[in-house]
Amino acid sequence: MKVSLRLDVDVFDARNIIKWLRNKDVTQYLNEDENIVSELKYLLKHLHKAMLRYLFNRHGRFFLCMHRR
Repeated sequence: MKVSLRLDVDVFDARNIIKWLRNKDVTQYLNEDENIVSELKYLLKHLHKAMLRYLFNRHGRFFLCMHRR
């Protein structure tokens, strides 16, 4: 399996992040704001999709992991 990192965040990625952040077993050790899921859903509904990369990377680089076989 090959793993690579990427900076681009698209709508599919954002929706997967929302699913992940809804899981209490995942978020119990994170310091994310409790309203982050609502904020991400709002952004997906009202923001131009090309701005997702900027928003996820504005306070530092945000990488997504890609698995390839």
